[in-house]
Amino acid sequence: MSQPTSILEFWQSTMTVLFPGREFTREAATFALEELAPPEGMFIAAFGADPSYVGMSLAEIAEVRGKDAVTVYLELIAEAEASDGRESIIARSMTETE
Repeated sequence: MSQPTSILEFWQSTMTVLFPGREFTREAATFALEELAPPEGMFIAAFGADPSYVGMSLAEIAEVRGKDAVTVYLELIAEAEASDGRESIIARSMTETE
């Protein structure tokens, strides 16, 4: 019998992809970061509102801002939409395979 193996899967999309209902609520953001892509594994690939964030994880940006990751995630989405809308992330999701 084989042992379960953890595999990191990386993907690229927009920050809003984790909100399939397009409802940017705190509850939905919390679910996304706890169940789908952790803040430590979500990296900014493009961010027109503040290019200095490119390459940083959501966890790092939250630390810089002195706020929790859920709040910052929602703020970044709003900031991107208020500026040129250009943003993308590279994220990892943890899966278990046998």
